[in-house]
Amino acid sequence: MYNVKSLSTKHSLALFANSDPISMMLKKYSLLVINPKGHYTVNTSINPEIYRGFKFGLKGTYKVQFVSNKKFKLAPYVAYRYDSANSIYKTNSLVESTDDQAQSTSGMNQSDSQINGGQTFDDSPYGDLIRPSWGSGVVSTPTSSQLTVAQLYDQFTDNGHSVYSMKSYVVGDVIHVHDQISSLDYDNTSNSTQVYFASNPDDFLEFNGNLTRTLKVGDTLNKNMRVEQMGNNSEFRIPDYFKYVMDHNGEYPNF
Repeated sequence: MYNVKSLSTKHSLALFANSDPISMMLKKYSLLVINPKGHYTVNTSINPEIYRGFKFGLKGTYKVQFVSNKKFKLAPYVAYRYDSANSIYKTNSLVESTDDQAQSTSGMNQSDSQINGGQTFDDSPYGDLIRPSWGSGVVSTPTSSQLTVAQLYDQFTDNGHSVYSMKSYVVGDVIHVHDQISSLDYDNTSNSTQVYFASNPDDFLEFNGNLTRTLKVGDTLNKNMRVEQMGNNSEFRIPDYFKYVMDHNGEYPNF
């Protein structure tokens, strides 16, 4: 939790959480902002690497909370501006009015963010995403469509950030994921199984249901994933497995 003091109703706040590619794709956290009168200005479930922001409606101390009921890596950022520029980050978030009533705002298309030097884009309906340095092109032409799970997640790493874009594959490409299973972890609460792999013991894919009798340690996973576009910008493209999780509010696909 962070205490942020609003000095003026002309100022604004941007909120963001950096994470690794696994958490970015497969995990959500709760982003809460409580205003000086104890009411929610922001109360949403969100994936890492997506911005939210609003213009202050009150002067005083706001409480900003990044909350997760599961353990995963998350690096929160809170950016205060002495103008209203952060209010452009209002897709699928709340904007506070001066009469202390939180009002929903409709998603709107916008130009490159003025806040982050043009490095983010409002990719409806997903929100403000960090733009990949390679744009709609690729860093290099892949020599093979086959990837281990570690290589798959490496596709989303860009200069220390995780991005919703593959550096070597474009929309329509089919990737063959081939890796040896090193361990399985079934979560009864979510009724899902995390499947870990030999290429990196920390990397996993998660699927619906209990797969501990279907899959065994030492088995080889062979799975095709088609690269699909996120929203209305071809710069953002991810395998259909991850897009399913994004589009179904954190639910996992069947194996």
